[in-house]
Amino acid sequence: MAIYKTAYDTTACSGARVLDLQDKLARSVLMGGLEYNNIKLNDRDEPVTLMLLQGGNSAADVVPYFNHPIEIKTSQSSVNGSTYNYAVDVRNFGKWYAPNQKFVVRNRPEFEWAIKRALLNHVWLNARPELLRDISALPASVYSSLISECIARRFVLDAAEQATVAVLACYFYYGLFTNDTEFDEFQKNKIVGSISRITRIPAEKVFSIVDDLPVLFSLEELCDACREKTGSVSLNDFNVGVLIAVVAGNWFGTNARENLAVGLEHIPTWIMIVNASLTEATYKRSVLAKISARYDKNNAGESMNRSLNLLLGGANMVEENFINQN
Repeated sequence: MAIYKTAYDTTACSGARVLDLQDKLARSVLMGGLEYNNIKLNDRDEPVTLMLLQGGNSAADVVPYFNHPIEIKTSQSSVNGSTYNYAVDVRNFGKWYAPNQKFVVRNRPEFEWAIKRALLNHVWLNARPELLRDISALPASVYSSLISECIARRFVLDAAEQATVAVLACYFYYGLFTNDTEFDEFQKNKIVGSISRITRIPAEKVFSIVDDLPVLFSLEELCDACREKTGSVSLNDFNVGVLIAVVAGNWFGTNARENLAVGLEHIPTWIMIVNASLTEATYKRSVLAKISARYDKNNAGESMNRSLNLLLGGANMVEENFINQN
């Protein structure tokens, strides 16, 4: 498959004990250990229930810390009137205050990021993948540049080899939006045009690199394509572990390395990383933020942020549903 539905489907989380975590969360739900928040993203669709693990009670404290939003499995078809139920661990971003019996948010940027990522994952699972693909060219641009620049530095690639890696990274990114094994002619022409605009490499050259490639389904296949298409002996030992190692340190925040590694395959996580790099001062000193800023031309970042807010219930969604409720 090329569509990675959740963070737990990615290479970075391949060792996660998801079923065990879901079982513990389901038990905590039945014991009243999580805080329910029903979110209406728009006037058409059913609400989404986010269940926040805030700590402060024995039912919550028995659940181990987890870094990514996860769907709740319960014996009920719905929780709190919602068909879609996701749990988010926010204990790293605040503290349960016993005297007032409420959770106090201490790290608002990362709290908001976690909430929005969970809701964007819901959109990813329940809308057309193209909805997130077409939200902006910025995520694809940053993805291509980050990977090609990190690899070029690590393996001392020349300009032509780096350009090839940039094309392949961008091609892989667009493959993350489909389960098809091949792009049809129309799709491939469209993708080549997008890659050419993003990388500023002539379409003819892009075609020569990707024309015989199927959809790349994994980071391992991306690494294989980079070795084959560049022909560089420097990349003989290039593999997924090296790719993640050289890329993952370019982001800030709680569990930053894992989040960035997840984002290499999980579209909602990647889009939220790029958006935060342009909108939150907390992240603007990171390498990834500096790359994002290069592509933030003609209010592209602001436009992407507005589009995300429309998908996620408005610019004040977190304030209205979470901050003011605490």
